[in-house]
Amino acid sequence: MAKVAFITGITGQDGSYLAELLLKKNYKVYGIVRRNSAIFNYKRIDHLKNNIQLIYADLIDGSSIQRCFTKIINENPDFNRFEVYNLAAQSHVHISYENPEYTALVDGIGTLKILEVIMTLPKEQRDKLYFYQAGTSEMYGNFPQVPQNEKTPFEPISPYACAKVYSYHITKVYREAYGLFATNGILFNHESPRRGDNFVTQKIVKNVKDIVSGKITHLTLGNLDSWRDWGHAKDYVYGMWLMLQNDKPDDFVLSTGITTSVRLFVELCFKKVGRPITWKGKKLNEVGIDNNGKILVKIDKKYVRPTEVNVLLGDSTKAREILKWEPIYDLDALVNSMFEDNDYVSPIVVSKQPPAVSKQPPAVSKQPLVSVIISSYNRFSKLMKCIQSIKDQEYNNIEIIVVNDDSEQKEYFTHDWSNIKIVHLNENTKKKFGYYCLGYCLNIGIQQATGVYITFCDDDFIWLPNKLTLQINELIKTNYKMCSSDLYVGNNDYNQYEKYSTYNKDRCYYFIKQLFEKKNKKYVFDNGFPNIWNKEFLEINNSMIYSSVLIKKNIIDEIGSFSTKNIHTDYDYWLRCLKKTECLYLETPTIYFNEKERKR
Repeated sequence: MAKVAFITGITGQDGSYLAELLLKKNYKVYGIVRRNSAIFNYKRIDHLKNNIQLIYADLIDGSSIQRCFTKIINENPDFNRFEVYNLAAQSHVHISYENPEYTALVDGIGTLKILEVIMTLPKEQRDKLYFYQAGTSEMYGNFPQVPQNEKTPFEPISPYACAKVYSYHITKVYREAYGLFATNGILFNHESPRRGDNFVTQKIVKNVKDIVSGKITHLTLGNLDSWRDWGHAKDYVYGMWLMLQNDKPDDFVLSTGITTSVRLFVELCFKKVGRPITWKGKKLNEVGIDNNGKILVKIDKKYVRPTEVNVLLGDSTKAREILKWEPIYDLDALVNSMFEDNDYVSPIVVSKQPPAVSKQPPAVSKQPLVSVIISSYNRFSKLMKCIQSIKDQEYNNIEIIVVNDDSEQKEYFTHDWSNIKIVHLNENTKKKFGYYCLGYCLNIGIQQATGVYITFCDDDFIWLPNKLTLQINELIKTNYKMCSSDLYVGNNDYNQYEKYSTYNKDRCYYFIKQLFEKKNKKYVFDNGFPNIWNKEFLEINNSMIYSSVLIKKNIIDEIGSFSTKNIHTDYDYWLRCLKKTECLYLETPTIYFNEKERKR
């Protein structure tokens, strides 16, 4: 009894890897090629040509698809399993703007044509048929939820993504209406040495090689600050196969759970060849230069998409739990494989080290890592004081993440950010949302955080030296997962010998106490602020001081993203956190604010 597989897009990156995998599992593999595709795309399957059968067809020609199915079934009348993988697509986002109709026909209507052909088969054959539809993380667009999973709504912003959303939904319709085993895979970006030259990762790798060899002088790109969750195609085609082995059809996200910007990918590639770069300038005038001042990277607006998905970061928990899928390649191993480009010769040695672009300093103790997220806009000098106070902490296992809200001050772009993760937004949140959207910036920061704990700080606040030591010791001692504290307020630079008023205890206590009295909860404040805060407490008044909050990352992973719908995003977020955990409150202030200098 035969296992048969039919792959559309077999000449592509994913199709060639999938064909290799299925041949190893003793499938009889068929694939389609277009009449003009052999000129360009056979390289990826040349080493397989004696083991696979190719059929001329095109997804926009329904009759050719029908002939493929007829041929395969006639040659394998006793098949016990027929797996169909629809990978063929016009998959380049930028090109989809130039050829939107063709993209819609291939990526959208082509899926419908395959499903309609399947529906013409006798039921006994349909019952042995398993259909996989290749979705994409681009379908999420800029929907304000990070990370994205199977429940995240789609908000496509390119013709390519729109067509893929149609294919996703029509696949679900045929599954639910006709009982087909039809599965959607929502795959985040996956690369390899077989990636097309017009995709940004391959373009960067090949151009860096050409710069080193002297063939070209520089690399030209578009948006450096797009963030993508990049994995290796080998891991992802294995996930496709696992989806069709599942007991029932379903939809699954495949992702690494780590997002990296184009900028950081470029830095990593140049570092691989011993030519580390730094950045100067802003927007279209920004350049990447080496240690000798030679320009190696330029920006050209022709490579900037009309609309851009800013951040993609996948949550593949469902696939990991149900399918037992795990990616093997990390980003460093992926880049190594693309530089070595020996994909058809020998297996890649996979690095087990964390991605080199993380820029996380090595831990110097057994203290759990704390990720500090700072959103900043046009307050560079204050930001420097803030960062210094964090570096001066008694607690020494810290990573600092700064999200620059497209500031106008040039220092943000010329400063040496060594040992700090810096994310430069390409559009100010006030322009994007109509107000300075702290939640959006914090979501970007959280995507970069690798700590056990996450904490936040306004760029014009100062941390007292014992902040983290005090808070983490209390959390460990009490087993709580969230902590906040009071705040010192003054009108000058912080001086440890000067006496300051406290915000909650001195300034707000009686006002807040009256609010509780009106709610007939006077008893709450019998002995000052309570030591434990819950959701009911905070609903009466937001006493949580944003820059004092410290939370275990697993709580943040459960809660999800900050809202971007209003300016009071942190209050909404604390209330959501308190549905999962109570907050330990310390009356001892751990931060300082110079209210005289605050400007926005």
